Amino acid sequence: MENYPNRHRNHEIETLSERFLKNLLPVSWVTNSFQIDYGTDYNCEITTERQVTGNNFSIQLKGKETEQNLDSVKIILKRTNINRWLSRLEPTIIIVYIVDEHEAYWKWFEDNTVDLTQNNESYTVTIPRKNKLSQLKWDLVAEYVKSIFSKRHLLYDIPQINSGNEKGWKAFYENKFEHALSEFYEIIKREPNDKSVLEAIAIAEYTLFNYQKALVSISNALEIEKNNGFSLIKASILTEQGLANNDEAKIEEAIKIYKKIIMDGEISAELFYNYGSALTKLRDYKNSIEYFKKALELNPNKPEIWNNLGNSYMNINQHQLEILCYDKALQINPDLSETLFSKGSSLFRYFGNADEGLQLMLKSVETNNRHELDNPYVFFWIAEAYLAKDNLELSIKWNNKGLIFFSTENYLKTQKLRIHTA
Repeated sequence: MENYPNRHRNHEIETLSERFLKNLLPVSWVTNSFQIDYGTDYNCEITTERQVTGNNFSIQLKGKETEQNLDSVKIILKRTNINRWLSRLEPTIIIVYIVDEHEAYWKWFEDNTVDLTQNNESYTVTIPRKNKLSQLKWDLVAEYVKSIFSKRHLLYDIPQINSGNEKGWKAFYENKFEHALSEFYEIIKREPNDKSVLEAIAIAEYTLFNYQKALVSISNALEIEKNNGFSLIKASILTEQGLANNDEAKIEEAIKIYKKIIMDGEISAELFYNYGSALTKLRDYKNSIEYFKKALELNPNKPEIWNNLGNSYMNINQHQLEILCYDKALQINPDLSETLFSKGSSLFRYFGNADEGLQLMLKSVETNNRHELDNPYVFFWIAEAYLAKDNLELSIKWNNKGLIFFSTENYLKTQKLRIHTA
């Protein structure tokens, strides 16, 4: 008997899964497969009345011969793939086809689907059997994807893109905010009541730390339409502006807005995180901890929330909990600059560990140079750690660097005298 290559059963299951999916997808939607699979099999662009909207989602397709669980379908996912999904703009839907049932089951992978603060290389995800792909309403998929794109760009709604504003929105979605602003300001001259463009200007200016310009634009948008999305942006701007200008009245105004949005029944990790951050600016650390925890219930995979929760614990002298929070943030993002510095400075200040603390603080500086704009404490504590290690040369160097950027800070001046008399 002659020998021929055998087709592995896994390849057959893969083909059956693909056929089942493609037979159910709307025929007008554009589906592209990835030549190299990094945890994503397809990207699907949604069309509305045969117009490609730009809204799209990723599909991770799995196939199984059978499933023993009666109430759910279980699938194991690699952490590396999950990291990739969470870093991308478009949402990912997980679809598992069961051959002997001739049915597939679906689940959106969301911010809180798994807990990345756990040191796992893989995670088991459970898909309810009620989520049958054959019964999925694709118009609801389109609405969900639209809402995700809006939320991740901090936009109240998806804008109407046309030939007159296409360049501006393209630059905005690519985070090229300076270019986007030049386009958007021209549009506002022609269409002063375009609230979506006003909102985008506010977000872009806020991202570039131009808080007053951001405040003007979002206030103009609120005059056209009052909604909690615009109000949340305004509160975020007021919070940062108040911090930058040492103006507590701005922060108190922001807190009033956050409270009203919460009273209106809004629930989101972003809202609770921003509210908690504003409370820390007024040194209300106890209540900030409450809202950071609420945010983490909705999204345990945002390292900035863990970082700010750790900072609040630091300010009430609960340093073991503080370090635990920093460790969880770094488990999610090992290169998060503010957490590297926070943990490093705390290890030195409160635990007497100058070696590890200094290592983390220096890594923070290598990761991000934002400290040169608004954080003189970075220079102070690195200089202080070198001083504790009797390295006067590097202590002087970091103190001098701090005084170059922050020449009026008295604690840097006093530190300089201490170093020279050490």
